[in-house]
Amino acid sequence: MGDVIFIIYTKYKNFKQVEKKEKYKNELNTVIKELKRLDSQLSNFINNRNMYNIKKKEY
Repeated sequence: MGDVIFIIYTKYKNFKQVEKKEKYKNELNTVIKELKRLDSQLSNFINNRNMYNIKKKEY
């Protein structure tokens, strides 16, 4: 009986660890998406600023 309880407990513990890893993986993916979005916005901002400076020099 003790063996059965130990096996069930081990499987439950492993399941919880996997569940926790999935949660962290999802959170990490969210952070990565947000960083990519911010990187893209920053690139757009720099490009727009450069275009503005080029146009300003032309006049």
